[in-house]
Amino acid sequence: ISIAINIMLPFCFIPANYVAFLVKERVSKSKHVQVVSGVNLTAYWLSNFCWDLVAFMMSTFLSIIVFFMFDRTEYIGSMEAFMAVVLLFFFYGITAIFAAYLASFYFQKATTGQNTVLMGNYMSGFVLVIVIGILQIIESTKDVAKVLRFFFRIIPAFCLGDGILALSQLPSNRNMGITSDTPLSMDVVGWDILFMSIMFPVYAVLAMSHDFPQIWYKLGIKSPPATDGESS
Repeated sequence: ISIAINIMLPFCFIPANYVAFLVKERVSKSKHVQVVSGVNLTAYWLSNFCWDLVAFMMSTFLSIIVFFMFDRTEYIGSMEAFMAVVLLFFFYGITAIFAAYLASFYFQKATTGQNTVLMGNYMSGFVLVIVIGILQIIESTKDVAKVLRFFFRIIPAFCLGDGILALSQLPSNRNMGITSDTPLSMDVVGWDILFMSIMFPVYAVLAMSHDFPQIWYKLGIKSPPATDGESS
């Protein structure tokens, strides 16, 4: 479990860096200058996403190397466990990036945005995971923990922490005959991966709608503003 906690903490902090850069560019008008100079907004966001995803995957790659160096069999002991870790990190990466992009629009200071997102990820990816884990042990709160666990899975940091902790406990639970689940089972990392695969396009649409309001028009949620001819 201590290994799982040491994994959860640094990955909760990574998305905060994405927020700081975007807030700084928007508030300093650097983004505005780029757009006025002819930079396409699609290219702007796509380049940001590609850079952030590559940087995140480098951190993931280094973490997996550490798993092999220290022979952490709960994460790399089988092909299924390895795939569970890769999918968990990958979907966390893209979901956390878009969630950070969305959060960046609600701050006027880069440091405030960075610290707020950092603390939010710490609370959801570490504290909430531990709290839910304790509630699941207590017989009278098991059902409450099960409901809360699904609710909190809309937060990518919680999904990562929940999945990493479940993988760390799986070998001992199987040895004691508590479960026969495999690493990719729904009750191990399956639900976490599924929720993130659903939430990342949701966060993407919400974030991009700030610069591309026509998204709402195409979805039929909002009507385009009336032109002078239509208003008359």
